[in-house]
Amino acid sequence: MIIFLLVSCGEVFMSNYGKDEGNLVVRFPGAAGDDSAVRAAVPAAGTQALLEYGVTLTGGSQTVNVVVPAGETSTVLSVTPGVWNIQAEAYLPGPVHVGTGSAQVRVVAGQTNNASVKMIFDNTTPASVEVSYMGTTYTAAYIGDNTYSALITTYDTTQTTAQVTINKAVPDQVIVDSSNTEITGPITVSIPSAQGNTASTTFTVNANDLEGFMAPYDVKLIFAWLVDTTASAMDLKARFSITTTGANGVTEAFNALHWLINTPEAGDFTQIIRLGDYIELPAPGFTVNGDGVAAAISPTTPTPVMVVGINSFNGINGNNTPHVVFHFKNIPGARRMEASDINTNGYAGSEMPAYLNGAFLTGLTSTAAGVPSSVLWAPSRVVSSGGYPPAGADTVTDTIWLPTEYEMVGTHLYSSSTHEAPGTQARLEYYTDDTSRIKYNSSNSAIWYWLASPYYGNAADFSVISAPGDPAYVGASSTSPSGVAPAFCVK
Repeated sequence: MIIFLLVSCGEVFMSNYGKDEGNLVVRFPGAAGDDSAVRAAVPAAGTQALLEYGVTLTGGSQTVNVVVPAGETSTVLSVTPGVWNIQAEAYLPGPVHVGTGSAQVRVVAGQTNNASVKMIFDNTTPASVEVSYMGTTYTAAYIGDNTYSALITTYDTTQTTAQVTINKAVPDQVIVDSSNTEITGPITVSIPSAQGNTASTTFTVNANDLEGFMAPYDVKLIFAWLVDTTASAMDLKARFSITTTGANGVTEAFNALHWLINTPEAGDFTQIIRLGDYIELPAPGFTVNGDGVAAAISPTTPTPVMVVGINSFNGINGNNTPHVVFHFKNIPGARRMEASDINTNGYAGSEMPAYLNGAFLTGLTSTAAGVPSSVLWAPSRVVSSGGYPPAGADTVTDTIWLPTEYEMVGTHLYSSSTHEAPGTQARLEYYTDDTSRIKYNSSNSAIWYWLASPYYGNAADFSVISAPGDPAYVGASSTSPSGVAPAFCVK
């Protein structure tokens, strides 16, 4: 069915055709017969042979619907003289919306007036597109909105052009470039010269030969590139082909990840970034000042932060931001949770968040460390507000944070299953067993490290991951070794 909305610039009324009205014939070019052109150009058409049509006239206080049997090519209406705008919506039986068209016509009284409406169909894939670069041929994916995306996985900075071949969807299609010159062979296009950029070229599909079913429209081809899309975990600088060293290289890597997350035409980042991928913070460079309790942190070797989750927080606590979760692979520093053995303030009210989002965050985002603050995202998380007697729960939105027991382990051994209920907790997918949770200090010794969950069995302890990687709990004021391994998200 094609539904037409006609809007007059003047008064609208319906009556029998007479001296004060004009006869308006609305035609649907190319609609007769078996509509093979529609089936060829519109995947949604399937094997359904004929379109159905309807016309809706609106104006004043009247609405008139006219049904036109499938297979007919026009309908006749009597309308008041004036300029009419026609908006058409095309439907296959079902009904299934398949396209839109528009036209404008001036209706003169006492005459037969004609309007022809060309339809531009939804989700048309007018051509298949192939890109040849450095001896490899890539098929560009159609991603909607008349846009194709070619993801180039091997890149050479000296090779800045590619050959694009456009294969017609149907034999009588005409494809022209922006200068209206027909494209009969491969065309040469430029591709990005640096990661994090896209280059594009636009060509025009002229489908007038399809009996008017699709008016000419532009199709955009976007090129993006990533050096490595293999499944194994790797340095993200290598994945993005970044050779810059030091803090500047770290900045480029995080910006490249941020670009990938927010550029769908470059590919699905959830299928490109891998658990265990990492970025090494430079040494010297990454340092954290002491806060009067925690000692200053100044590693002598690079400090890796690794991917432990992908979109882990989405779907809970109102989170709906594409993101990658990073966790320090090992333990960069040490600090007590509280000045005394109490957990009644919960994690949110303890000393730790102020330290992490103060001195620690300042060091992490310094120009010497290279993590750009603009790419960081603070998820909404739920953490128990105390141990025993049972307390409530706090919602925290910190940029730098300690994981809960459930986020690390996937169960509740020493944390509250009521106040950190599974439905409020993410799961950091990288951590599958005790071995994966083991972390080392600067002396290469495995030590325990803090979690955000208060121990539910008393008012003194917090949950930790022990040196062998299993859950445990210790007093909140413990300072030996009191490992701190923070996490953060990149959006």
